[in-house]
Amino acid sequence: MKCIVLLWLLAAGPGLYAVDVEFPLVQSMAYFPYSDHHTLGKGGFSLSLDMFYSNVYMYDYQRTTINDMETWSNILGFRYGISHRVTLELYYRTMVVYGGVMDKLIIDFHKLFGMTEGGRKDYPRNRVNYRYKDIFSYDKNLFIQAPLVLGMVGNLYRAGNLSINGRAAVGIPIAPKPGFSSSKPFYTAGVIFSYQKKNGKLSIDFSNHISFFKKPGWLFKEDLRGNIFLADLKVNYRKIFGGLGYRGTPFKTGDLANNAYLIYIGFRFLKHFEFSMVEEFPPVDTTPDVSFNLKIRLFSLPAPRYFR
Repeated sequence: MKCIVLLWLLAAGPGLYAVDVEFPLVQSMAYFPYSDHHTLGKGGFSLSLDMFYSNVYMYDYQRTTINDMETWSNILGFRYGISHRVTLELYYRTMVVYGGVMDKLIIDFHKLFGMTEGGRKDYPRNRVNYRYKDIFSYDKNLFIQAPLVLGMVGNLYRAGNLSINGRAAVGIPIAPKPGFSSSKPFYTAGVIFSYQKKNGKLSIDFSNHISFFKKPGWLFKEDLRGNIFLADLKVNYRKIFGGLGYRGTPFKTGDLANNAYLIYIGFRFLKHFEFSMVEEFPPVDTTPDVSFNLKIRLFSLPAPRYFR
């Protein structure tokens, strides 16, 4: 199945970007914070902030799981070139969970285009309602700290306009919380294929990552896969970019076993900012209804010229 999805993504057409899917229950086992896949060169340095605002609404008809919330997720990314081919990475992610303000807007949008509301009238608007079986239940605003991610990305091959980079990383728990973060680490491996024209106006990136983890203690009764797979195909042209993404799920049965498929489009402005909007394809059982991303390149220091 994974090979079929990868071929479909590659054939679909035109990322220094791995688009994770903002869905706390799946991200509680492993998440993908990587917004850059290139190496910096020895002595290169960068600091960035990725902000994601998402409206999440999903429940199964047995009411064993309810995901009704809005999330504001922030990822602070630090990268440093320890050699001309290897870059060290560190990511720190926090998330604010609250009732939000987008429920009415989404309902009105659905009405305008004759779309179903997906059961949104079944629960009060703009309130947190996050439950899974008898394992956890939240109805208040929350502040979450995700595992700290430490990793390296390195250049494996380069010839002309083509390059292949690899990544290895580990997620280190710092504040475990049922439904949001496991007490067990996760391990990620990735490979990224890139093409960039010499003039720099056009680039295409095809990234693939897989994370391995042990079942969280609060899900000890569940039958889960021990990995999550993420694929992203992105095209950049001047200041515009867009792409397609796929993310698997560790759940084997029920609505939560449905994988995530998405499309996104964005633009760069004022040199240090990137804005994008993400839209998911049905079924949207392990995705938000809508997500917005703002990336800010806070600081960067190029490597010395003789190392590039």
